[in-house]
Amino acid sequence: MSTWPSIPAVFYAQARRWQSRPLVYGKRGYHWRPLTWSQVALRARALAAGLAELGVEPQARLAIWASSSPEWVLSDLGTLSAAAVTVPIYEACSQDELVYILRESACEGVFVNSAERLELLRSLSPYLPHLKWLITLDGREAHDPPQPASLSVSFLLSELEVTAPSAEVPQLTVR
Repeated sequence: MSTWPSIPAVFYAQARRWQSRPLVYGKRGYHWRPLTWSQVALRARALAAGLAELGVEPQARLAIWASSSPEWVLSDLGTLSAAAVTVPIYEACSQDELVYILRESACEGVFVNSAERLELLRSLSPYLPHLKWLITLDGREAHDPPQPASLSVSFLLSELEVTAPSAEVPQLTVR
């Protein structure tokens, strides 16, 4: 029986084994399109590197408040690959529960998948002293996703749009 040092280690070992097999499917327009194990692995590593460039340190807590999707999987794997801790938040949690979870876990960032959630988090930022930034999972219609070979730290960082929702909490968009 093998002993794995971490969840990302298990994932990347399987990605090497099942490279071209579909891992997840995401809907683009009217079509379901697969992402292979290799594509997800490359994107998770790029996201982890991008998070490190943003100053995310090991053991930092990053929440995901989004519906189940390939972007959710990528956010989780990218967070774990950056040696940070994923704090999943139930989609239908109340505002009080949201503040409690984010404050008590000392989350530095939150991945969200809607403008409404982004605006709510902006309005709650005075109650969240550890919150440094928000990352929106862009649900825009795309023609074709970029090829895995084009994904790099510089590509990821060029795709992060930084705007300030308040003086303390910048917004980032992952495409």
